Parts: sequence; C-alpha cells; structure tokens
Amino acid sequence: MEEITVGMKAPDFSLNDFRGNPFTLSDHQGRNKVMLVLLRGFGCRNSQWHLDSLRNDYLKFRGSNAVVAAVGQHSRGEFSNIWKTFSLPFLGLPDDRGKVAQLYRQKVVFEKLGRLPAIFIVDPLGFVSYAHYCADIFDFPTNEKLLPILADKYLPLPPSPAPAYSRDDSPVQYPLIQGRAAPAGGAL
Repeated sequence: MEEITVGMKAPDFSLNDFRGNPFTLSDHQGRNKVMLVLLRGFGCRNSQWHLDSLRNDYLKFRGSNAVVAAVGQHSRGEFSNIWKTFSLPFLGLPDDRGKVAQLYRQKVVFEKLGRLPAIFIVDPLGFVSYAHYCADIFDFPTNEKLLPILADKYLPLPPSPAPAYSRDDSPVQYPLIQGRAAPAGGAL
C-alpha cells in the first residue's frame, strides 16, 4: 500500500463525531486547514499524552484557523468517556470500522504492538501539506513542529512531474503566485 504523501489530494471521508454531529473533510475546503490525528488507541499512555498535549495547545491550533480532528477505531461511548475524562476541546471522530485508517494507510505493525499513529495536515484546497507516519509509539511530532506548518500561508500544488517533496518531514516552501503556490522553479 502506498503512503499518503505531501502534495497528494487528501482522501475525502465523512464520519459522525462522538456527539452525533456530521463531519466531512471536504466541507472545510476553502475555509480551514484540517489536522487529522489517527490514533493508536486510548489504552496507550503515549496516545493519552499526545491527546493531552494537543489539548494544552488547542488555542494555538485554533489561532492558525485549523480544525483538529482525532480519528480512532473506538466506539462513540469510548470517545465520549475519553473526551470527558481529559476535557478535550477538539473533534473526536469514532471510526469503529477503520474506514479512515484504510484511506490514509495507517500502519499496523505487530512487532510494535499494533496500530501506529499518523498525522496529516490538509490545506484549504484539499491537498496534504504534511504527512507523518509514526515509526513507533513514541514518534509523535511536537506541537512546536506542527504549529508553523498550520500557520504557513503557502499552499502546495498537487504533484507535478518533478515534485519538490521534503524527505525529512519538513514542509516545502513555495513562492506565492496569484494566490496559489508553485514549485520552486516550476510553472503553473
């Protein structure tokens, strides 16, 4: 299975949050960046730490006009319990059938105790501007790394024959041309 990478059109999906409110990724096109956090599991202390970290910086994420949506293969009741326990202000999207995990190619590695987290930032045009597949249960990008990406005003174009992708997970900076970004040295 091919990973989702920077510059690809983000796979669209619809889920109801744990309160029953509908969420469709494409509804945010033209309005917000969306940070998708594909969770490992609520029983994992590192996942709990990560949710706590996102909560602590939630106002900074919102200040970047970003929607934070955590997606996990848990029931509505499990999400409700965790969101109440940790007082989480962002979206919690139960995906008990694993639809989003499949769309975004979330990895399952049994030697590393199962499902590994993944984080994606989808720009307002619907393209992936950041993708991180955690190598293990400790490999979460810091909020200090994610916030500048969310604040970035440049929007990458879809892949071209010679895309300028970053190999080290850092965002690729493009010069702004007529409200859209162009690859360095590339034409629109």
